[in-house]
Amino acid sequence: MSENNLTRDEARTRASLLSDLSYDIALDLTTGEETFGCTTTIRFRAAWSLPDGYASTIRVYGVTTCPRAAPQTNDQPCVLDDTTLLPSSLRLLATLPGATRSTSITERSQGIGPGPYSAVVV
Repeated sequence: MSENNLTRDEARTRASLLSDLSYDIALDLTTGEETFGCTTTIRFRAAWSLPDGYASTIRVYGVTTCPRAAPQTNDQPCVLDDTTLLPSSLRLLATLPGATRSTSITERSQGIGPGPYSAVVV
């Protein structure tokens, strides 16, 4: 990986770990004539590979703030292999048995736009 960007091969590898992507956008048109409410739900399956016996428990976290957010890193991944994640920026999404190699994740947010997580990490 280059210092601040993923290579195409790295991006393809990361993309191959996600599947079953779906969006659900629910509009609430009862809030007034000029405004409306909205709830956006994103669902996907995340997969990973680990050697057998690597861990007895797998934890999946949502990263709530982009640790690399800055004008010079705009449009670049929030989490790279060497990114330090502060515990305060992590929200536990799932605790799974160590033999598990995938899980479904649902993100729900009010409005249209970025969801509650900058990244999901295992």
